[in-house]
Amino acid sequence: MNDYLDTSIIVKWFKKGECGSEKALLILDSMAKEKRPFFLHRYGLLELVRTLKRSKFPDSKTRSAAFDISHFYRTGLLISCDDETVYRTATKIQIDLGLHAPDALHISSAINWKCNRILSDDKHFFNDTTKQYLHPLSIEVLTLDDIDLTFGNADR
Repeated sequence: MNDYLDTSIIVKWFKKGECGSEKALLILDSMAKEKRPFFLHRYGLLELVRTLKRSKFPDSKTRSAAFDISHFYRTGLLISCDDETVYRTATKIQIDLGLHAPDALHISSAINWKCNRILSDDKHFFNDTTKQYLHPLSIEVLTLDDIDLTFGNADR
């Protein structure tokens, strides 16, 4: 099963105490211990930096977070989804669904890599239009509250 990890989850790795950060850190821990890769478009790194900067995160900690994510790409714990097909599909998604570019890139990347699930806390992924778009593609969007920590099945 291929899972796509949205930046909204990754932010919680660095902003301790934020709602959901404990469960997000368990995902990170499991990812590292089990060498279980997730898919994430490389733009997610820039999105992480932007989010941390907007929340007045210290520059030194923002640089450290960016380094950590880059390390995950280098070691294969994060797999980049970056080719022309992703951008063409993202453009269509952005027009059809009215999403912001990063969200369209994330959905397009999940489609390109045939992901079954997108793990996200971003409200844009949970609106009816987006869910209707993803349903025929057999892509389910889960929040931290929806998943079990073995990633085998969604809690129901």
